[in-house]
Amino acid sequence: MQVTYQLTRRDILEGMISNYKRSRFLWLLAWAALIFGTVGFLARFLLPNGQALVNLTPLCVFSVFYAGLFLRVLPWWAARLLYLKQPSIQGTRTLLIDDRGVHWRWDGGSSDLDWKTFIRWYEGGNEFLLYSSPVLFHVVPKRAFSKGQLPELRTLLSQRVAARNSDSRG
Repeated sequence: MQVTYQLTRRDILEGMISNYKRSRFLWLLAWAALIFGTVGFLARFLLPNGQALVNLTPLCVFSVFYAGLFLRVLPWWAARLLYLKQPSIQGTRTLLIDDRGVHWRWDGGSSDLDWKTFIRWYEGGNEFLLYSSPVLFHVVPKRAFSKGQLPELRTLLSQRVAARNSDSRG
């Protein structure tokens, strides 16, 4: 299967967010902090005389700050830096997936990775993440594939990568 696509800053951002979501504990902690902080602020304004709520106000501020930082700012900042500072991400690239592995070609370079290189894969809303280490992943946007190719890709990834790792989705 061969596709040609161009990565956008949005693709990288969605990949970063999907990578964070994959870390369910941190993702849930950030949402819990946002909910706690929001409820704390609402309670503080609805019950202004409650001393316990006054004492919790700094914790609520920190909770909302942490959640906003983790859920929005860090993924956006990381994606922006990665896209702007790595020229090889920009431009048209061709992806060939076959029985041997995954092969990328772009203006200025190429990469040929055997299936054994990948430790897991993750399917986000608009992208696939192919992990070659616990922290290094390749973003492949779903828009590059036809509707008929997506099930074929999921099957191939499940057979070649997910058999070694139960963290993948298909």
